[in-house]
Amino acid sequence: MAEAIELDRNFFTAWAENSAEGTRHNASTGITISSDTTMYAVWEPLTITRFSGGNRIITANTIALEGWPQGASTVILASGSNFVDALAAAPLAAHYDAPILLSSSKTTLEDTVLSTIDALKAAHIIIIGGESSVNKDIYTQLEGLNFKVERLAGGNRYTTAIEVAKALQADSVEFTSVFLADGANFPDALSVSPVAGILQQPILFTNKGDTAKVNDDTGKYIQSAGIADVTIVGGGISDAVADNLKSAYGVASTKSLSGSNRYATAVAVNAEYKSIFTGSVVTLTTGTNYPDALAGSAYSAKIGAPLFLLKNDQTLDDVQSAIQELAPHAVYIYGGAVDDATVNNHI
Repeated sequence: MAEAIELDRNFFTAWAENSAEGTRHNASTGITISSDTTMYAVWEPLTITRFSGGNRIITANTIALEGWPQGASTVILASGSNFVDALAAAPLAAHYDAPILLSSSKTTLEDTVLSTIDALKAAHIIIIGGESSVNKDIYTQLEGLNFKVERLAGGNRYTTAIEVAKALQADSVEFTSVFLADGANFPDALSVSPVAGILQQPILFTNKGDTAKVNDDTGKYIQSAGIADVTIVGGGISDAVADNLKSAYGVASTKSLSGSNRYATAVAVNAEYKSIFTGSVVTLTTGTNYPDALAGSAYSAKIGAPLFLLKNDQTLDDVQSAIQELAPHAVYIYGGAVDDATVNNHI
């Protein structure tokens, strides 16, 4: 359920009203205040809301119901037991304004997920991942309930991400840039997933253990799709991969966004794309595991908010500075893994 947490601090909004012009200006715009100007300040509460349930499935349900109160005609369904399918789906979820729901069942969809789909009044279910991720029996079950069901899947995590990108193209989403992250670990793809959603720009994967070249399937898709620019997220992918993208697959330019660790990488991503965020709202989750944020990435993109990663009992100075610089008016936390004290210490 969504839980409101009371904090011991407030923020204020301020504006200036010029008596001659009769106009109101936000004081944060840096306008010159003259003797004809009266300043106003209104103190308002800093709100923080936690989306959490007893497990990753219920947390995803909570995010969907709270984040899409008017319903959603399409929902994305992915496995809650792995990260790659749901994170690759973030741009598709944003394109359809669809929440991401999770399943861990092998044969039937959990009743709580079905009731969430019903509450959303969804008619279209897009399953991300092959039958080893979301079983064929679940597909059949949903078809039997008269949902329009489709599956986007490749033979592995790399080609499944490509199928998601192709689905965006098939629905007239145009892009010449993609994000590239390590397909064997979650933090970097997680950090960039809200940005990828806002931009509706695919997240593709490579194996950072292959230090000489990009995953071949990924490289071939990049070439065939005419991708000119690749943003590499995370420091584990070698410079040789960037060179390989240019020499073998026709990429014109590459850019790397990374920090000294997963937390700093998220800071770097959010700083690079600060201009695309809609306001002083931030979203937070743990950086030590992925389930809580799988569904959260879609909501972060929906509200145009950056996602920062935290770790309990640690003060991450660069994360704290980045959040406080944004001066958020509202904070959303995904899951229960990050405690209130850690959150308060960073905002």
